Amino acid sequence: MTQTSGLTTSTLFEERGRPKGGRTVRRVLLAAAGAVLVGAAPAHAATFAVNTTANNSTCNALTCSLPGAFNAALATPEADTITVPAGIYSVPELTTTGAPRVTIVGAGANATFIQPAATTRVFSAGSNSSLALADLTVRGGRGGTGSGGNVLAQSASTVSLAGVRLTDGQAATGGGLGSLGASSLTIAESLIDTNTATGGGTGGGVYLRGETFGTTLTVTDSTIARNSASTGAGIWSSAQPAMTLRGVTLAYNAARSTQLSVGGLQSSNGAGGAVFQGSLITGNTAPFVTGSDTIDSPSNCAITGPVTDQGGNVEDVAQCGLGASSRPNTNALLATTFDTSEPPVLTLPASSPAVDFADCAGRTLDQRGVPRPQGARCDAGAYEFNPVPTTAVAGAAPPFTFSSNEAGATFQCSLDGGPFTACASPFDPGAGPGTHTLAVRAVDAQGQPDPNPQTVTFTVQPPPPTPTPTATPSPTATPVAGRVIVVGPSRGTVRVKVPGSKRYVDLDETRGIPVGSSVDTRKGRVTLTAIPKAGAKPETAVFFDGLFKVTQSRGITTLTLTEQLAACPKRKSARASAKKPKKRKLWGDGKGSFRTAGKYSAATVRGTKWLVEDSCAGTLTRVTRGSVRVDHGRKRIILRAGKRYLAKPR
Repeated sequence: MTQTSGLTTSTLFEERGRPKGGRTVRRVLLAAAGAVLVGAAPAHAATFAVNTTANNSTCNALTCSLPGAFNAALATPEADTITVPAGIYSVPELTTTGAPRVTIVGAGANATFIQPAATTRVFSAGSNSSLALADLTVRGGRGGTGSGGNVLAQSASTVSLAGVRLTDGQAATGGGLGSLGASSLTIAESLIDTNTATGGGTGGGVYLRGETFGTTLTVTDSTIARNSASTGAGIWSSAQPAMTLRGVTLAYNAARSTQLSVGGLQSSNGAGGAVFQGSLITGNTAPFVTGSDTIDSPSNCAITGPVTDQGGNVEDVAQCGLGASSRPNTNALLATTFDTSEPPVLTLPASSPAVDFADCAGRTLDQRGVPRPQGARCDAGAYEFNPVPTTAVAGAAPPFTFSSNEAGATFQCSLDGGPFTACASPFDPGAGPGTHTLAVRAVDAQGQPDPNPQTVTFTVQPPPPTPTPTATPSPTATPVAGRVIVVGPSRGTVRVKVPGSKRYVDLDETRGIPVGSSVDTRKGRVTLTAIPKAGAKPETAVFFDGLFKVTQSRGITTLTLTEQLAACPKRKSARASAKKPKKRKLWGDGKGSFRTAGKYSAATVRGTKWLVEDSCAGTLTRVTRGSVRVDHGRKRIILRAGKRYLAKPR
């Protein structure tokens, strides 16, 4: 046997509660406990999860339609549940049979819509069967000449509605819900509206036909409104015992017959009467002929059996047999159009005499799921007036604290006209420098915001400027005649070997170099500043492309080429003349008492750019700018730009 993923066993609980758009509605809670095995009777109640809006009989591990799930539930001996996600489902008439209860749970009356695929009613509870509907809308059912346009409850059946809307149903009797001897009808937090008993039929919203045994009708925190029938447009009953209406709004139902018809609630001879507690009955009408005119006149009730007034009821006229603990002949100021709640409801203003008038008598939620009471007592009817929360903000600068008159309220904040987002007290909006406006509003447990947010204007000062740190001056060396040569900014790689050391290190421009140091500028250039003799001014020149030793004597700073040369051949030969002898050189550029010395001659600066180069051929001096003095033995030559002189070995 294989496990079917779409079918799970569960335990059914009658306690329900799920938030929906800021409200909490009762819901059937299903605790999963295992899986149904295909081919074997389940040991526990099963949950069938619908996952397609298709109108077919399929319900397997991959696809499960509502008709398929319904048939599968009927095939088990247990009380099963069908979950139906949001969507529109067109189905054939779905009829329960046998004793096990079938429960169908939608995603909300404003989200899950079930309607007939043809001209039929939508649901039928067969004799001795049980059907429960929760959190969905049943609409557009057509019962033809029979009873029950949207839902039919047959002999000895039980039907319960919770968070359900029955709308746009049509049948000869019971356009919304028709009962032909059902044993029990329970309607809670639901809306039955805009249904029609066609022709001369009765019971536009709800129709109860009595049988040899009783039909118990209990309606709690629900609305029956804007239904139409020849008579008994809201509710028509010939059943025993007395129906019970607690926290019900029965409004704006309209009879069509001019023959003493009733717009609201009508019970025929032999019916069990009615029990009213905390209900609101208003605006129901029936046509009244006066002369040549027909007018809609108030027509709330015509009850033949006993009426029990348990108090807290409000009626716009005095036709329902209400006593001193209720308010007949009172305009409740009930809205004439439905709001967008789930299911929709007819609202009351704060000034309504129905507000805070009724005992709650154990009722804890209104039709929308809003907790009762919101004030000192419950409101009459299906709607509980929910005062908007108020907001208080304290503080002149961030962080701000805020509070509300409603316990459990949350808060939303808007900075400088931006969108409102969730925030919590204390709150710092993190605004930058400048003047800002913060708006704060409380939101109650039902998602109802304060329509008048509180605002506070504040200024954030820019931070003090960051102090600019005082740069620590780099240490500088001072040239000292005969002792220290100052090295300036270099380029490339310049290395130095000080007297007494055997290795070259990278040049440190922050320190001078001792006279007698060797400087390697073959891969870079260096600026030297020297005082050639005591009392003289500093002199500066740039040297590069050579290896030299710097010394000072007789007011002259001398840079002597020290790179080792290859030995020169003693005799000329073809082989020797074909080879280039190794050279060493040094470029200089500057003014002052600087001398570059090669092996055979020395060039003393006169303000110029010059080259000294040693080779086996001699010492070459070449001037590109200015002039130098070349000393070659006893010979002294002034060499100008563009000229060269080769001091040959002797």
